[in-house]
Amino acid sequence: MDKIFIRNLHIRTTIGVLPHERKYPQLIVISLEIFFSGEAKNSDEISDALDYDAICKHTVELVKETRFRLIEKLVEEIAQSIIKKFGAKKVNVRLTKPNALKHTSDVGIQISRESLDSD
Repeated sequence: MDKIFIRNLHIRTTIGVLPHERKYPQLIVISLEIFFSGEAKNSDEISDALDYDAICKHTVELVKETRFRLIEKLVEEIAQSIIKKFGAKKVNVRLTKPNALKHTSDVGIQISRESLDSD
């Protein structure tokens, strides 16, 4: 299985449960690992490749449109949407909120999800 990665995608969105978190968009940082069965390595055709630019744009749009309270819900939505829209076999999503807590550089969550159609 092949893997494409997108690291440290910076997006501002409304996320959080506290009133001040809901008032102003916050910076979140997302990294993705997308596993797929690719034929591009054999064919050298873009039509056989997983379009990481499209995945990046899709993720930015999804994140900006959502208004979830919990990062757990947001990463689940990201993972499931990439599996469904792009036919990924497996997706790892890592989301951090920089400066969310005093005395830390960031806090976050990382999940792995697999397609039900995985071989």
